[in-house]
Amino acid sequence: MKLLSIRDRFLLTRSAVSRAPLNKPINATSFETVDWEFGAERDRLLREALQRSRQIRHRSRSKWKRVALDFINAGQGWLVFLMVGFFTGLLAGMIQVAREWAFDLKFGYCSVGGFWNSRKECCRISRDEDSCWQWRTWSETLRGVGGSGRRVGGYGLDYLFYMMWATLLGVFAAWLVAVFAPFAAGSGIPEIKTILGGFVMKGYLGGRTLLIKSV
Repeated sequence: MKLLSIRDRFLLTRSAVSRAPLNKPINATSFETVDWEFGAERDRLLREALQRSRQIRHRSRSKWKRVALDFINAGQGWLVFLMVGFFTGLLAGMIQVAREWAFDLKFGYCSVGGFWNSRKECCRISRDEDSCWQWRTWSETLRGVGGSGRRVGGYGLDYLFYMMWATLLGVFAAWLVAVFAPFAAGSGIPEIKTILGGFVMKGYLGGRTLLIKSV
């Protein structure tokens, strides 16, 4: 039996993965497992090639440049961790702000300071939300009544608008998942467990899935 080289195995794996569709979930029979031995050997060869390349380039540089480059190379891992933490926090903050706005949109909107503000942000300068005239319910808008912060009548209209916005946002989210990222359906916990177990699910950890899940 002829043994394949590392390069041949890498090309075969890349060819098999490239044939899998991006826009459809993969069946269990189509999963590919991670070849840990192959991955470790490939990483070792890449590290050796990079080390040889750095040694050749270092010979033509001054001492201070070599020290600076060695310092940068040693800190690349910490830099990656810092960037991942920063963008994770930034994305979580954006999701939290958008969630509060979308939730309050079902009840009304901020008439002063920007339509995109949630009720909490809109009523920041008020003593409490009950005395917040900046916030207007949908029934107050249709009846031409100024915002008072206190709900006086219009319960039927507010209920209809609540149901309308909830249905609209739900249908929009389902359409985004069905059209752009089918992998974004569900919690994603079973898929993550499958990936951590050594299976390859092409397209699941892509930017499209992250974007649609965030929305």
